[in-house]
Amino acid sequence: MAITAPETHPFDPKQPFSRAQARAAGIGLKTLLSSRFQKVFYDCYVSSNVPLTTKLRAKAALGISPSGSFVSHFTAARIWGGIVPDTPDVHVTVSGKAGRTSRQGVKAHARFVLAGLPAPEVNFILRHPDGSWWMRFDMCYPSLKLIIEYDGRQHAEDSNQWLHDLRRREALDRMGWRVIVITKHDYYETPEDVLIRVRDALIERGMVGVRRRFKPEWVRHVIGA
Repeated sequence: MAITAPETHPFDPKQPFSRAQARAAGIGLKTLLSSRFQKVFYDCYVSSNVPLTTKLRAKAALGISPSGSFVSHFTAARIWGGIVPDTPDVHVTVSGKAGRTSRQGVKAHARFVLAGLPAPEVNFILRHPDGSWWMRFDMCYPSLKLIIEYDGRQHAEDSNQWLHDLRRREALDRMGWRVIVITKHDYYETPEDVLIRVRDALIERGMVGVRRRFKPEWVRHVIGA
């Protein structure tokens, strides 16, 4: 997903902040609990005139999550334009070694590698020879030139976007990259098939030591997560 844990910035009430940050900025508890501010999650607030969009709530959730966490599951799909079940929780995924956030409104998951597959790089950026930005991918195994992308509904309904994607994938194909496209149906209806496709592509691309059978833990983190 494209959103990652934020860096430290000067206090801005239009961005999610904690009580401690409010106190350091000279905002007392009585003012904080007034109509000037609104609560996003427990000990997480924002100015009352800021809309609580999915992106803002995702940023707030990452602010209270371990370093290296990223938005995932239904929340990531919604941000990228996917049609997903209406759920009040913000989904984030943390490193398997990091503690999960326990906060109402935030649903934390261990990384998708619970299935036993090697962890891909998230939000990988492919650059031009001069170092300038060219393309960004949801997940990638750069050494294998293997890309995994989520294809939201807007790619089918927007003819310009669809044409752009075709041209981009043709360019990647000429450069020797392979792209695995995962749709909403793939993720929510046949998630094990997604794992199989990724596993087989890793093997075909030359990765050694890839598990042939998946660990069962992945099921409770994907289906109905």
